[in-house]
Amino acid sequence: MKNIFLISSQENLIKKLKSILIPAGYKIAGESPGGISALRLIRALSLDLIILDTDLPDISGLELAKIISADKIAPILLLTSSCPSEMTSRAENTWIFAFTLKPITPANLLPSVQSALTAFSHLSQVEEKLHQLEESLKNRKIVEQAKGLLMKNLHLSEADAYNKLRQQSMNKGVPLAKLAEAVILLYKD
Repeated sequence: MKNIFLISSQENLIKKLKSILIPAGYKIAGESPGGISALRLIRALSLDLIILDTDLPDISGLELAKIISADKIAPILLLTSSCPSEMTSRAENTWIFAFTLKPITPANLLPSVQSALTAFSHLSQVEEKLHQLEESLKNRKIVEQAKGLLMKNLHLSEADAYNKLRQQSMNKGVPLAKLAEAVILLYKD
């Protein structure tokens, strides 16, 4: 069950959102009539999606979206009265993953919710893969540096230096990158 937080100053809109989302299997983790009070609440919750009305009394919906995005709290579905294409340029560099035009209906809200959740899931997977690749590249550079030091200081071929690192890694039960860091410390001038 996905946790959704609702932000709108319009009580009727909040009721309408709940009447659509709850029967569709979503959990309303909280709600707020204003942006400032919402920030305090959403920072303390584990959320899957924030549904944010652009029309708020204390802060613009887009400004609030920028704050939420900077804090990487949760993806955002923005409720708007104007055409989403007009909002898109102003929503750059935010975690707004979908727009829904008012008036809200099940036919326009539920696909937008699913689209935002799916897009955010894909982004999260890509970010995780990027992190893994960056870590792998960092480790490869460390191993290459250690291999170069072994080649220089022990007069080994590239293959022999790598085999020595790999064998020591297996013998000691230490990851290759950690062993390479130790070799670098040992031979650094």
